[in-house]
Amino acid sequence: MSEKKIILAVDDMPENLMLLGSLLESYFDIRLAKSADMAINVLNKTKVDLILLDIVMPEMLGFDFMNLLRSGNSVNKKTPVIFVTSHADIDIIGRAIKAGVKDYIVKPIVAETLYKKINAAIGIPEHIPGIIEGKLHKLMDAANSANKGTFNFFCVKRKITHNGTLSP
Repeated sequence: MSEKKIILAVDDMPENLMLLGSLLESYFDIRLAKSADMAINVLNKTKVDLILLDIVMPEMLGFDFMNLLRSGNSVNKKTPVIFVTSHADIDIIGRAIKAGVKDYIVKPIVAETLYKKINAAIGIPEHIPGIIEGKLHKLMDAANSANKGTFNFFCVKRKITHNGTLSP
């Protein structure tokens, strides 16, 4: 079996990182960074296959991060980037495309959209056929159960570790 592709998610909001982690951790080696500095640290140590990047972060805008990434000599210089942001303004989307992002996802994050954009950027892992359909079936089953009044919701509290991964 081949190794999982590595995705780095960068967002200053822990809840967004936890959501991305929970949606992706079964299929990808997901690394989480709550700041641009953390992300740069990960990128200096690890070749990643895709970066999911917020535009607005306290210490550095996603556009500045892109410039830094593309201008350096890192092994991640040409890594595809998908902006994941709450900005849906056409000017910002145009600026993102000019900056060289592969794609753009507007928050709130919708699982189906996320999977489709990742599939278009780096492909779905071969060892997980039907990733999109499988997640959609689970979501539909949960929704159907909720409509019947039998759905149980469980919340798992997890910490983001210093290296950007989710704790068990």
